Amino acid sequence: MPKRMSSLRCLSPRGLALLVALAAGPALAVPAWSQDAPPPETKTKVKPKVPKGKGGGGAAQGAGGTTAAPAAPPTLLIDADMSCTVMIDGDKTYKVKANEITKIQVPVGEHLLKATSDDGKKSLEQVVKASGSGTMVVQLNLSTAVAAANPEEFDRAAARVCLGLSDLLIAGQYAGSILNKSWGFHDKNLSTAIFTAQQFLKREMDEFKKFTPNDPGRQRIATELARAATDADKYVDLLTKAISAAQQANSWLGEPMNMYGQAKALEQSIVPVAPIMEEMKRSGAFVAAVPPDRHPLLGLPRDPKDFDFGALAYMSTPQLLATVQKGGMAENMGFKAGDKLISAGGKPVTSLAEFKQMLRTGGKLSVTYERGGKQETKDMSASFGK
Repeated sequence: MPKRMSSLRCLSPRGLALLVALAAGPALAVPAWSQDAPPPETKTKVKPKVPKGKGGGGAAQGAGGTTAAPAAPPTLLIDADMSCTVMIDGDKTYKVKANEITKIQVPVGEHLLKATSDDGKKSLEQVVKASGSGTMVVQLNLSTAVAAANPEEFDRAAARVCLGLSDLLIAGQYAGSILNKSWGFHDKNLSTAIFTAQQFLKREMDEFKKFTPNDPGRQRIATELARAATDADKYVDLLTKAISAAQQANSWLGEPMNMYGQAKALEQSIVPVAPIMEEMKRSGAFVAAVPPDRHPLLGLPRDPKDFDFGALAYMSTPQLLATVQKGGMAENMGFKAGDKLISAGGKPVTSLAEFKQMLRTGGKLSVTYERGGKQETKDMSASFGK
């Protein structure tokens, strides 16, 4: 037997097994008598949990996976020129001192701010859009803001606007009486009367706009008076253009007459619609703000202290007889449209209403009035019948 075979026989069973393993290759070179080694330890990366939300997104994370602090809400810097109370979105209220910055934090979005002065006389509303986390300066100019929505003050202001509208209609009647005369469109007093009435209405409308009514009824009144005032501006524009065109053409025919017709067609539109007038007439403050001699003109019952004189005067120029009714008391006393009252019984006359009360005393009065730039004095008396 060869020597090599003899050597193999000398190996123990364990040594023989080892020899066979080595001959099989390095991959099998493991001691046959040892236990299997545990598998090598591997580290598995665990994904952090993400809060559920839109698009799977969550809170912002900074370096190292830390969550950033939530953004601060936007801040309003309220700067008011009068000490006031500010209400936001009809909910929370804040005291604001005049000319001192007050910081108020609000959520992102639009917010309605309502400020009321400490004396209760001024009020305004303002919509503010807050975005991001920064600051926003909000100026509250209460000194030039609307008057607080006091119902009685609103009604008195509405009465003044109605008087302004009626003044404009009176001016239109006066213009009609002049234009019916030959070459009446050359009368210098014509445009002056219309312009004066328009300016009176404009002033009263500007004051009226400072009131913001809270109840639906007065909101309807505000809307209707604004509409009537807009039509009144159109009326004046057409009327003055008609007069100007007639003066340039030295004729009332053609285009001047056409524009005058368009103006006349707007007169009904200047009067507030009946339902609105009914709402206003239910207010004691409105009725009290209308002079007694204007009650019939605004659809109110005639005041017991007043009487039909057959003449009307402007609120802006209360001494001027803008219209004189044919066959009425004023005409029978010798007055004509355009006459300006100066004095009666030795006392100055400041308005037609005052003059009518002087006539109430009865008897003759020495009346001085101006006509065509000249003053005249006559003894007059009024006949009231039985």
